[in-house]
Amino acid sequence: MRPCLRGVVGAVTAVSLAVGLAACGGSGDSGESGGSGRNLKIGLLLPGYGGTTRWEQFDKPLIEQKIKDLCADCTVEYADARLSAATQGQQTEAMITKGVDVLILASVHAEAIRSSIRDAHAADIPVVAYDHLAEGPISAYVSFDPTTSANSRAGHFSRLWATGPATARSS
Repeated sequence: MRPCLRGVVGAVTAVSLAVGLAACGGSGDSGESGGSGRNLKIGLLLPGYGGTTRWEQFDKPLIEQKIKDLCADCTVEYADARLSAATQGQQTEAMITKGVDVLILASVHAEAIRSSIRDAHAADIPVVAYDHLAEGPISAYVSFDPTTSANSRAGHFSRLWATGPATARSS
């Protein structure tokens, strides 16, 4: 699967799981709205690598758009950890305090986020680990198949090797 398409599939799956999990459980709001029947607050926690990375330019807008498509009345609380596990832990705790209905989390550090995931679980907030595994009582994990990805990249590089760099630049 092409890397871009793989990312789309992963993001769409994560959002679909998150919206479904939040709609089925969570904080018990009874407010009726839109297609989902609730005004869900979805926490989106990405590890961040600065504004010019895949997270800011690809994953975040794709996830936000998919949430809007699935649940017009849902809101997204977004946080970029800037590669700091401590910051991501604080951001997660802040979202729990704000009462988000579900968290989509791409962890900076799988072990460091464990206590925050436990806190979310204790608050009945489902956590969907996205792209990066996270330790603790997560509700779902969405990623790509690394074997398929490696085989795809290996095929791409062997074609580049066979055709030479001039052909690779023009395609």
